[in-house]
Amino acid sequence: METAHLIPYFLALFCYGADFLFRVFGEGGKPLHRSFFGAAFFLHTIFLALRWRVTGHAPFVGMFESVSFYLWSTALVSLILSIRKAVPGEKGTLFLSGYCALFSVVGALSPKAMVPKIPVLDTRWFEIHVALSFVSYAYMTVTLPYLLSRGFREKEEQVEALAFYGFTLFSAGMVAGGIWAYFAWGSYWIWTPKEVFSAVLWVYYGTLLHAKMVGRFSPEVRRGLYALGYGIMMFTYLGVSLLLKSSHSFR
Repeated sequence: METAHLIPYFLALFCYGADFLFRVFGEGGKPLHRSFFGAAFFLHTIFLALRWRVTGHAPFVGMFESVSFYLWSTALVSLILSIRKAVPGEKGTLFLSGYCALFSVVGALSPKAMVPKIPVLDTRWFEIHVALSFVSYAYMTVTLPYLLSRGFREKEEQVEALAFYGFTLFSAGMVAGGIWAYFAWGSYWIWTPKEVFSAVLWVYYGTLLHAKMVGRFSPEVRRGLYALGYGIMMFTYLGVSLLLKSSHSFR
């Protein structure tokens, strides 16, 4: 069971890759939720449930589980957009398919050993914090196909809505993280690199959304600022965990 539970993940990897390749070669015009992508998400969900059962904790610990859950969250939000017919054209669908295929490979190449859950992580607040954070990252991620497409002026309201959802969920995740930190270390805020960059990310998106409300910056400038926001998000997620010493570093 310790290795058999990985089978659904590798089947999902195959489906993510197949979906992308079919689209590249012009055979994948179907929406995400009616293609290999939907099958990949279903298999990925089964894997997460099995991983949770085998490890005895939510599959958020270590790089493999982290990348896997970020991928699952991004696929989930992509499917929601697909069902609502909100993905920006076939190129947008191709981008989301390729992005998820890429991260499925990153996950497959990561160490898959089951990392024990240390005492400071043994609280529901940790699980709530991580789940909210990753879904917020997913909403920030799916702005990319809109930013890369033509006619940004017509798509800016959608980008703003996605960024707002991401910002709101991230805010809730920070509150849950503060409560977790209090139970784990006796303080709501301990100035680790992850917390500092999380604060930077929160202030950045809050300022960006406010700037749109008051009419600051042109649409093209805002397009670049949203793209920069994605970069800050990825550094907050992966950069800090891989490059800096922190309580959030991958073990």
